[in-house]
Amino acid sequence: MSIIESIFLGLIQGLTEFLPVSSSGHLIIAREIFGLSLEGSLAFDVFLNTATLFAVIYCFAGDLLALIKDFLTQGFATRSKNLIYALILGTVPAAFFGFLYGDKIEASFRSGTSVALALIAGSLIMFIADRMKSKNGLTTLKGFGIGFFQALALIPGISRSGSTISGGLFFGLSREEALRFSFLLLIPVSLGALLKIFLDLDGARLAEFISFSHLAGFVAALFSGIWSVRFLMRYLSGHSFMPFIIYRVLVALLILIFI
Repeated sequence: MSIIESIFLGLIQGLTEFLPVSSSGHLIIAREIFGLSLEGSLAFDVFLNTATLFAVIYCFAGDLLALIKDFLTQGFATRSKNLIYALILGTVPAAFFGFLYGDKIEASFRSGTSVALALIAGSLIMFIADRMKSKNGLTTLKGFGIGFFQALALIPGISRSGSTISGGLFFGLSREEALRFSFLLLIPVSLGALLKIFLDLDGARLAEFISFSHLAGFVAALFSGIWSVRFLMRYLSGHSFMPFIIYRVLVALLILIFI
C-alpha cells in the first residue's frame, strides 16, 4: 500500500469513525472505487481504529481521569459507579459477538451491496431514535442494552457511533449523555479489537504490518478523528441526525446503482 493510499484511508477512518455514517462501510467502498487490495484490509482497518481510539482518549481525557480518580479513591462505591458498570456491561455484547463471530460477519458483509443495505437500515434506526424523548439518566441496565446496539455495528454500514447514540436515545438518555457514553464505550471495544488482531498476527507478520506508509495513515486517522469528535459533540447536542440520514441514503443509492 502506498503512502497516499494509506493517508487517504486514514482520513476516511478518522472522519467517519465518529460521524454516524459508518467508517468500515466507507473504507470498503473506497477500496472498491479505487481498486485497492482487500488483502490484510481488516487488520489495517483495526490499526486505523487504534488511531481513532487515541483520538477519543485525548478528547475525553478529563472524563477518564475523573473516573479513574473516583475508582481509586472510592472503589466500586464511587459516585460514578453507574457509568463504570454501564461501560463494563455495555462492552459485553460487542465483545461476545465480535470474538466469536467477528471474522464471519466481516467476511459476509464486506461487499458494496451489503454496505448499502446496512446504511439504509442504520438510517432507519437513527430516524426513529431522533424522535425519542429524554426521560432519565444512564443506568447499568441501560448501558447493557446500548451494548447490543454497539454489537450491530459489527456489520459494516450500520455505524458504531450512530447505533450507540441511537441506543442511548431509545433508552431515554439526553443527547449529551448519549454522545458521551457512545464515545467512552468505544474505548474498551477498540482495545478488545486491537488485542484480537495482535493474537491473530504472529511476530513476523506484525513487524511487516507496521510500515512507514501504515504509520502515515495512522497519523491521518488520529488528527482527523480528533476534529471529528469535537465537531460531532458540538453539532449533535443541538441538532438532529437528519443531514447524516440523508447522506447515508444517498450514498447507499449511489452504491446500489453504480457499484
